[in-house]
Amino acid sequence: MSLPLFVLALVVLVAAAIAFPVCQALVTGGIIYYANGNDEASYLQYDFAMSAATITRPGLRLVVWAHEHGISGGWQNLIFDLSVPLAFTLAAWWAFRNLGWDAARSRLAALALAVVPLLFDRVRMLEVRRADRVEIAAGEAMDLAARGAEAQRQLIITVRAVMQVMARAYLDAPQKGDACRLYLTDVMSGMPWLKGLTIAAPDGRIECSTTPGGAGLKLSDRPHFRTAITERKFVLSSYVVGRLNLSPTVVAAYPILDGAQVRGVVLASINLQSLGQSHAISTHADAGALMIDGHGTILAAHAGLEAWIGKRPASHPLIREMLSHPQGTITTTDLDGVRRIFAFLTIPWTDAHYAVGLDEAAILARVKSQVGAAYLQLA
Repeated sequence: MSLPLFVLALVVLVAAAIAFPVCQALVTGGIIYYANGNDEASYLQYDFAMSAATITRPGLRLVVWAHEHGISGGWQNLIFDLSVPLAFTLAAWWAFRNLGWDAARSRLAALALAVVPLLFDRVRMLEVRRADRVEIAAGEAMDLAARGAEAQRQLIITVRAVMQVMARAYLDAPQKGDACRLYLTDVMSGMPWLKGLTIAAPDGRIECSTTPGGAGLKLSDRPHFRTAITERKFVLSSYVVGRLNLSPTVVAAYPILDGAQVRGVVLASINLQSLGQSHAISTHADAGALMIDGHGTILAAHAGLEAWIGKRPASHPLIREMLSHPQGTITTTDLDGVRRIFAFLTIPWTDAHYAVGLDEAAILARVKSQVGAAYLQLA
């Protein structure tokens, strides 16, 4: 390597080391606060250096001395990043010359020793940044999942409140036939998340329903109906196919109680399109949501997965993880083939699970391009 080329390489090395902090100083009027190491933001602070400076960490005494002489942590970092590579390169060149190497070979070897460790350090930092970005995305997904699950909880609370009012009204003034059906139809108006309302006798026989032809059919074999009767509480079913309209749904059941005696059960079929919806998810371009019941059957899913509703992909990693834990995170391929960073949790009052996934490729796109460029530089 010729001397002019060696000098040019040193200039490029120095420029690469100081480019960012110099730009920062120009923008802030001389203030530099950058840190390019995992712990530099800590040990370059005056208070931290003062408390941690010991006989085994003499470098922190130098940090304290520099602060006391008006040199901030950012400027100390810049001085170090500028002086160490330059001094190391010149020292290496001098050492190789003393070993008897010719001038051109010594310059090339010195530059290699100076640059390659810096590139390895850059790759390491980018890999750390990638891991940090995944961790941040998992936290963001968990926040979205919590907000989505809360939206589902609020929907269930609303359904329960409506059914409570209906149970009390029916107990005070029982209605039969068309009068009962018209009453239920009137209650349903303005509630798009309801597919149908039904009132059944304690033996499971339907007394009236918003679905024509339902009167007289029996629901006593349905687990949610039996649980509402025996445990006298609000119950939400797993995924079922409606006996009246033969369409998939989730059914809420609420007992009509007259003291200790069960007079009947109010049942509400919930529109699956309303389940799984969340304003927080709809406004996030990279987010996809999924909701399953306690058996792993998909109740609701984001756009593109409608065909999966009602199916039970028990072997899928996400479904297995959701059924195994009340909440958690997992990075895996979605049912549509897109790899996502998922967070999931259980919806209160139910055995249903709600998950939100963020597109991993979109999250890591910038970091991946930087890592690829760093590996290319090493090659």
